[in-house]
Amino acid sequence: MDQPMRILILLVLVALPGSAAPLHDFDDISVWKDNADGGNAPEISADTEFTRDGGAMRIIYTDKTPHWGNLTAACQVPPDARALRFWVYKHEAKLGAAMHIWLFEPDGDAWSQRVRLGDKNLADLPAGWYEARLPVAAFGFQPRGDKQRSMVDVDRVLTSAAHREPDH
Repeated sequence: MDQPMRILILLVLVALPGSAAPLHDFDDISVWKDNADGGNAPEISADTEFTRDGGAMRIIYTDKTPHWGNLTAACQVPPDARALRFWVYKHEAKLGAAMHIWLFEPDGDAWSQRVRLGDKNLADLPAGWYEARLPVAAFGFQPRGDKQRSMVDVDRVLTSAAHREPDH
C-alpha cells in the first residue's frame, strides 16, 4: 500500500537582510489549483492544527502513475529576493518522496529547485518542523518559453510532489 507524503508548507521570500516578503501566506488556500499537466495532484486542505507564522496548507500526495503531481498559485518575486524560505511540518513521507519548487515566468520559462531540509530528504527525517531555505541563485533555469532569463517576471509558483526510486 502506498504511503502518502503529508507535509505542511508556508512560503516566504527573503529579500534584504531582516526583511521578508510573502510569496504566499496560505490564508486562502482556494487560490491553489491542480496544475493541469497530467500529474496526480496532491490533496490540499487548510491546516489549523499545525501552523507557524500565519496560515498553513496541508498537502497529501499519494504516489501513483505518473509518480508526480503539482499545485500552482499566482505569486511575484521581488527584484531583491535572495532566498525562498519556508517551514515544512513533515507528517510522513516514504523512501523516494521528493518535493520541488518551480517559479514560472508568463512566457513559460521556469526556475526549479529540489527542496532539501538541511542536508536531508523528506523521507530521512522524523515527523516535526523543518525550515527550508532555497537560495535564489541555486534555482535551475528551464528554458521553456522565450528562453530569456527573467526571474523578476515570475508570476506563478508551483509546488511539486513526486516519488522517485532512491539512489543506490
